[in-house]
Amino acid sequence: MERKLLVLDIDGTLVNSSKAITPGVRDAIHEMLSAGHQVCLASGRPTPGIRHVASALELNKRGGLALNFNGALVTDLKSGEVVYEKKVARKFVRELYDFACEKDLGILTYARDIGRTGDYPKSEAPLVIFGRRPDPYLEDEANLNDLPWVLADDFVGDIDYDPYKILFTMDPSRGEELEKELASRYPGVLNIMRSEPYFLEACPLGIDKGACLDMLVPTLGFTRENTICCGDGFNDLTMVKWAGLGVAMGNAQQVVKDVAKYIAPSNDEDGVAHVIRKFIL
Repeated sequence: MERKLLVLDIDGTLVNSSKAITPGVRDAIHEMLSAGHQVCLASGRPTPGIRHVASALELNKRGGLALNFNGALVTDLKSGEVVYEKKVARKFVRELYDFACEKDLGILTYARDIGRTGDYPKSEAPLVIFGRRPDPYLEDEANLNDLPWVLADDFVGDIDYDPYKILFTMDPSRGEELEKELASRYPGVLNIMRSEPYFLEACPLGIDKGACLDMLVPTLGFTRENTICCGDGFNDLTMVKWAGLGVAMGNAQQVVKDVAKYIAPSNDEDGVAHVIRKFIL
């Protein structure tokens, strides 16, 4: 049997529109793990935002890696050990905040030690830091990850450390234009990408899901050829292109479908279970 590595985006891929892992997907993943294959989670989410997902899939017991912040932080799901990390230099925080003010965007980042936290209940200190007035997209990001948030009195002054990423929110109709403009300001300096039509992210240079997997997969005993990557969003584009078998969900952005080798059913149709049963089990 040739062991396979299945790399899964979370939102829009592993979970359905209700942000739930269906029994069909869960059972298929448990079956492939029992057969000796491995799962890796790859998400723009912060580390605490994937803990309940890892627990539901028993990856905290069976093992596996999580690529958080689009690959800026890699953790071992069983031990909690940080395998790799790269951050945005603090010197860019003021410039990125000024960009948010100039374009009237929401802006957030995450607390200093979020990469090494356990599960935080709502009563704990804020782990998501808003730089400007809350908007529905900012609140969605905090609520999605079940993390407490705060509106900073002085965003630039409070972020006195190197963050994993800076996230902007905007009307989806502005996303493509703003992505191009911000990228033009930081060529060869920062990696600028959208994860959702309304999320624009400033990440460390060289950080994306595909680049991270290219570095990590050989250390796990797998090859590019026996790696399957499933995704739906703009930030999944690089790993879907990189994989031996790149899979776009039926609900994926068209640009992801354009580079995929296979189009699976949507995340509301147990698309991940379909991929497992067709290509792994």
